[in-house]
Amino acid sequence: MSLFSSIKKRVTDAKENGVTIPVTEKMFLKVLQVKKMDNVDISAVHIQDQVLRIEGVKNDSSQSRFSMLLEPSHASERTLYFTLKSISPLEADDVFREIFDRPPYFSAQEQQAGFHLEVFEPMKKVPYGKIDSYYFEQNKLKVVMKWK
Repeated sequence: MSLFSSIKKRVTDAKENGVTIPVTEKMFLKVLQVKKMDNVDISAVHIQDQVLRIEGVKNDSSQSRFSMLLEPSHASERTLYFTLKSISPLEADDVFREIFDRPPYFSAQEQQAGFHLEVFEPMKKVPYGKIDSYYFEQNKLKVVMKWK
């Protein structure tokens, strides 16, 4: 098989089946920590049982720890939306807004957080396409990108 036909086959396969991009816990953590927040420090991100768990510390007078569970709800273009499933302690709702109301990385509306996936390094290598589907596998969120 020639180099040209090999490249053509890979492009055809990608167009038909899409490109799968794995997003790891470390990648989520890096993006969450990329822009310093005044009142919140994110310490860990875990992917388990089809949810994303974010842990950190709210830098107030009590230095209170928090944990939130986010469940994927839908995708639009190159943004994956998560619904806030729970947050503890319960009075930490303002932490949610502080973390996710940070364009161009995230967006927040009510109980929805949008992760703009083009900020992830592997996504930058796929300049075209929209999120077709996503699934969890081996502590990774796998995003399938397709274009027409």
